[in-house]
Amino acid sequence: MTNYSVGQVLFLVSKKDQKVVPIQVVEEVRRKNLSGESIDYLVTTPYSGEKKINLKKIDVETYEDLDSLRAALLKKAQDLIDGICFSAGKIATETFGWNEKTRVSEIHELAKERDPISMSPDESSGAVVSLEDGTKVHLPPEISGVVNNELGS
Repeated sequence: MTNYSVGQVLFLVSKKDQKVVPIQVVEEVRRKNLSGESIDYLVTTPYSGEKKINLKKIDVETYEDLDSLRAALLKKAQDLIDGICFSAGKIATETFGWNEKTRVSEIHELAKERDPISMSPDESSGAVVSLEDGTKVHLPPEISGVVNNELGS
């Protein structure tokens, strides 16, 4: 265990719920017996009032300054984000055959091949959309531009 000084402020991260709590070391207890020597640190929190808590008996990670606390929290956040992205990529690969190298333009081309809607220009109304069942829908110019952009036409 690391040695602390009485009066020192530390920052704890609960392993259970990841809460951060500042504490202050208020007492150092040294024990020497036939089995050896031990040091316990008693601390208080902003929430414990005068109650002293033995630092050894709580399941926490301890940081001596905000910089090391921040670095540890950022590392945990990055690991979580990496895990989320990995899971999403794995699902995309299994479901859609996606891979990291797939380009957006290739996805648009695949979508066009699968898309049951085809468009052709019509000067009087902007565009004609042919549905899979053969139904034709005339779109006004202001809407056909939006649909063209969405379909990549």
